Amino acid sequence: MAIDKKLGQIAGAAGKQAFLANVATSEGKASPEDIAKLHWVSAHELFHLLTTTPYPLWISESLAQYYGYKSLKMAGIHSESPMDQWQVFKERFPHAATGLYEAHQKVTGDNDPSYYPLFYVKGAAFWQAVDEELQKQGTALDQLMTTFEEQQLSHELPQSLLNALKQSISEERLKELQQQFLL
Repeated sequence: MAIDKKLGQIAGAAGKQAFLANVATSEGKASPEDIAKLHWVSAHELFHLLTTTPYPLWISESLAQYYGYKSLKMAGIHSESPMDQWQVFKERFPHAATGLYEAHQKVTGDNDPSYYPLFYVKGAAFWQAVDEELQKQGTALDQLMTTFEEQQLSHELPQSLLNALKQSISEERLKELQQQFLL
């Protein structure tokens, strides 16, 4: 659905068997950058639509965000990486030092939406870092997606995923990533 770029509000939504995504336009036309953004929003929303695991909010949004970026890369569409975006974002975002676990609690427990952007930016950077570490070992995050437990009550990464990561990347590197992004 086209929306005037001046409004600065590009978004999407996924629901039961359908998703919507905005494409920014100027004078009724979309630029190549706007089309790339449409692809990214569509991939993000498709992740929500296709996943069957009831992830905690921060995991759901950050994985959708990361896979949105990853889909652009796989399609040959140039975009800023999640890690690049995080490097710029963390310099100006007031809650940047907050770990994703705490941000989840602030949003869902304290009803403070000001921490929500961390899910999209810091969270996607976390998954990129994890995926890159896994790729160095000849595997990928895609292959570990099945290790998420079906009944996840906690907002923390499930033990099944942590165990799988410990087998693929060093425990020391995993602890570094947890300190940098989650705690």
